[in-house]
Amino acid sequence: MNAGFREAVKEWYAELACKPMPEACETPMIKVKIVEEEGFEEDSGDPAKPVNVLDDPDQLWTEDDWNGDKEKEALGRIDKQGPDAPKFWTNKYIDKAPQYWKAFYNRNKDNFYKDRHYLHIVFPDLAPAPAPEEGEREKADTRILPPLRLLEVGCGVGNAVFPLIEINPRLHAHAFDCASSAVDLVHEHIASAALGDRLSASVCDLVREEAPVPPGSMDFVLCMYVLSAIAPSAHADCFRKLTGTLKPGGRLLLRDYALYDEAQLRFNKGSKLFDNFYVRQDGTCAYYFSTEDMERLAVSSGMKIVENYYIRRQYANRAKKQARYRIWLHAILEKL
Repeated sequence: MNAGFREAVKEWYAELACKPMPEACETPMIKVKIVEEEGFEEDSGDPAKPVNVLDDPDQLWTEDDWNGDKEKEALGRIDKQGPDAPKFWTNKYIDKAPQYWKAFYNRNKDNFYKDRHYLHIVFPDLAPAPAPEEGEREKADTRILPPLRLLEVGCGVGNAVFPLIEINPRLHAHAFDCASSAVDLVHEHIASAALGDRLSASVCDLVREEAPVPPGSMDFVLCMYVLSAIAPSAHADCFRKLTGTLKPGGRLLLRDYALYDEAQLRFNKGSKLFDNFYVRQDGTCAYYFSTEDMERLAVSSGMKIVENYYIRRQYANRAKKQARYRIWLHAILEKL
């Protein structure tokens, strides 16, 4: 390594080490809680008037509009993030991803993310069966519905799978994560809640291993903000593995970070590993998906697109008198 390159790497690493975390310290604790409490109604305001969540003092969030000016501004901010990081550091963050996530959960335990109590609403396939009508109750008492098999990818400490198991008695799930420190906490929760007959968990790095369930055994695969933590070069192979776990007609249910999300635009120079893929201060990574990305992954893995769209919202930070602009990708894919 020549002296000039060595100095460039030192400068880049120093900048990375001292910058504030761009999203992790804000998003899960505040934004998810707001979504859970407020639901998912569409905004019915005047489309000709620019939306600003701060205009209504009683409003916590609203649907955001999107236009060419906002996209131009986003592209300008991305351009200012500078060139990609040196390959040495990019490869390090990709190769050691499980170690960074293990350290993350060692630090934060189960105190970081809020439980996701809204998933049976946004993914109705996971909702419990409706209560029978008065005249159907006797017949329903004798009807035995088969269990639904769910695989959760990147389960963390169980903020998605535990609320789902609680609300839908038909669900039987296996959850896995690359971080052993997170899975240890899931095992503790399973034992304390006596859920061993309906929920199991294991450590698995999907990038380097096959999924830890038999092929063709799952009705649903749930991916909540997990594929973004994987380098995009591995996305197609991961989709192939997950598709292989589904029964014919089974569905992959996904929500993740999307292109031009404010968290992406707030990254500083030195954080971009390559296009739309960034490293946070703690060494964990985030990719920001487009609907075109999802279309390509669906085609390459033999999946049919059922839903594939952006969720664009404004959230009010009234203490700072600021609006936060968040964008997520929502997708449902079905195995052919």
